[in-house]
Amino acid sequence: MNQPDIAMGRATASALDSPSDRRGRQDRDRGGTDAHHPSIRPGEIEICASEIHGSHRDEIDGLRALAILPVFLFHAGVKTFSGGFVGVDVFFVVSGFLITSIVLRDMSLERFSFAEFCERRARRILPALFLVTVCCLPLAWLVMFPAELKAFAQSLMSVGLLASNVLFWMQSGYFAVDAEQKPLLHTWSLAVEEQFYLAFPIILLLVWRYRRDWLLPVVIALAAASFALCEIGWRLKPSATFYLAPTRAWELLIGAACAIWQASRPVAGSTFLSGLGLVAILASVLLYDKTTPFPSYYALLPTLGTALVLLYARPGTFAHRLLSLRLLVVIGLLSYSAYLWHQPLIAFARMYKTVHAAEWILLGAALFSFPLAYLSWRFVELPFRDARSGPIRSRRTLLTLSATGLAAFVVTGLAGHAAVGFPDRFDARTLRLAQSVDDIGRFRGCMEIGANATRDTLANCRLGAPGSTPTFVLLGDSHAGAIADGLDRAALAMGRAGFVVGVNACPPVADAGTHWSGTRETCPAFQSGLVALVERLRVRHVILHAMWESFDDGNLVPAHAGGPTAGSLENGLLDSMRRLRERGVSVVVIGSTPRAAFIVPTTLARWRHLMPGRDLRPELADFLRENRTARKVFSGPAFRSLARLVDVHQVFCGSGLTDRCDLDDGSNAYFYDQHHLTRTGSLLLADRLRAALEHEPNGSGRPAPPRTASW
Repeated sequence: MNQPDIAMGRATASALDSPSDRRGRQDRDRGGTDAHHPSIRPGEIEICASEIHGSHRDEIDGLRALAILPVFLFHAGVKTFSGGFVGVDVFFVVSGFLITSIVLRDMSLERFSFAEFCERRARRILPALFLVTVCCLPLAWLVMFPAELKAFAQSLMSVGLLASNVLFWMQSGYFAVDAEQKPLLHTWSLAVEEQFYLAFPIILLLVWRYRRDWLLPVVIALAAASFALCEIGWRLKPSATFYLAPTRAWELLIGAACAIWQASRPVAGSTFLSGLGLVAILASVLLYDKTTPFPSYYALLPTLGTALVLLYARPGTFAHRLLSLRLLVVIGLLSYSAYLWHQPLIAFARMYKTVHAAEWILLGAALFSFPLAYLSWRFVELPFRDARSGPIRSRRTLLTLSATGLAAFVVTGLAGHAAVGFPDRFDARTLRLAQSVDDIGRFRGCMEIGANATRDTLANCRLGAPGSTPTFVLLGDSHAGAIADGLDRAALAMGRAGFVVGVNACPPVADAGTHWSGTRETCPAFQSGLVALVERLRVRHVILHAMWESFDDGNLVPAHAGGPTAGSLENGLLDSMRRLRERGVSVVVIGSTPRAAFIVPTTLARWRHLMPGRDLRPELADFLRENRTARKVFSGPAFRSLARLVDVHQVFCGSGLTDRCDLDDGSNAYFYDQHHLTRTGSLLLADRLRAALEHEPNGSGRPAPPRTASW
């Protein structure tokens, strides 16, 4: 680390350009550093040159460090930093600030060139991105199964098209393959910035040319429009809102507004305001979690906090002294390369992770990104950013090679997509096991209909004999949809018919809440409207099933304060069952199925391909411990007086020589992810689920007495 910027603890002038870039820029700008450019007419915005070039901003690199470290810890699964994802939002604000500062500087000196701007962005972004992406290729070829490699090829193509955010939006959803196993997932944020870089300088240039005094109002108006779209979007289309540039632009525009404000008038430092900004960022890192709707008004806390730091963390303030510490400045300088490396390292590590308590492995992978980041920063980022003495000095050559590299990603991605992930790399049995990720039952879509279901809307969600009148309904979360194929077979054998309906991540328990932000709006209506739904469907028999361990795993966000507990499960469940019994409806509850700490089909296949003798089956004791709340409720006298329990975990657990739970039969997995049954796994339950259909109301119109539940 003998580079001048690191040794002196100094960030570059723009925190984006190399020392050579800065020297060249200062040479070009000599004689043009007056506080006010003479071409600006009275009444128009005045750009203070000392604010937009020629001054070091160490605290910006420190701010980058403050953003990147929580992101790493969040992706490594460190629960304390459950809101670490807000680091990306901090980066957006900083990027908007810096890019706007650069454009304003060049426009104030009447030498803005869009071609030069694109050259700088290409020098800054593409060399390290090319390096990391190319390094992912051999690893992807070696360890990824065809479906995974095909998805990787698609992401590679999207990187070449500068549209990763669009692809990952299209691939997102509750049932999407574990996002944390996508090596190039993090490039979505780069795509957002790249799209912003292509559009925003043109807007700035047009406003600057025709109505310079409108610059700040226009930026504020654009930010307000983007924020309004974001507020609408997270309620209606949360995945699109998360990934797409129009609903993220307001964060970059906050930074842009700060740059315009700071450049047009002196801004004095403030220990209080800059300290308040740091507190806002840290509070969002520690208080938010994956159930927080994001981006939304919640994102105002870290983004406005970042704005306060950018504006008021001047020399002499505590925030400036803290963020200018040499260690933070160094981390900030390496932040871009470190960000590029960390996701592939964590993603490939996750592909072999087999236990829940493996955060230290993921944390080690995240920390290993820093030595790699130093190497790529030192030998790739800095040399290629130097247009005077670097390996590529010509703008035309740089842009030509950049376009060629991006095109190569597109062609390589198309080849992987067309070859369906090159399946010939693995033997037939391994492939069959890995392909169980696609062995999904036909009733999954029924978990998106919700509380407004009718007999007509459930035409594709009928179970059992086609000619029979429906007499029962299976209600629950996505796990109910996963067992529906087994219940369908049981009902068909008994000549019975019914429906299946529910909401993903939403247990059929009044006021229980959800553990996925995508159903935050639809889940409460489903939970509160269970009885009305049953009456509308005109059935006399209700079967409830869910991932009951969600009341223990800490991921369930309750509708009311107090957290998910045995009391919240028992009170809500008993209330619903009591109201159903009062209407002559019988109730059966189906117990939980086992779950693993990994994507079952691909992880089993990967380990058996690498190390055939390793037993990855989860312990039965772990299953019982994870379901302790449900076990307590289901074994209580109040529950037994209202419903009957049909336990199904024995189909998978304790059948061998050890007390473990089977995950596959050697060729077919029983789960297509960590815990949702494949169709193969669901059909194993058919005989056991016949018991759930035997509990009919008696001739008097009152339910028959429930049998005793047992675990």
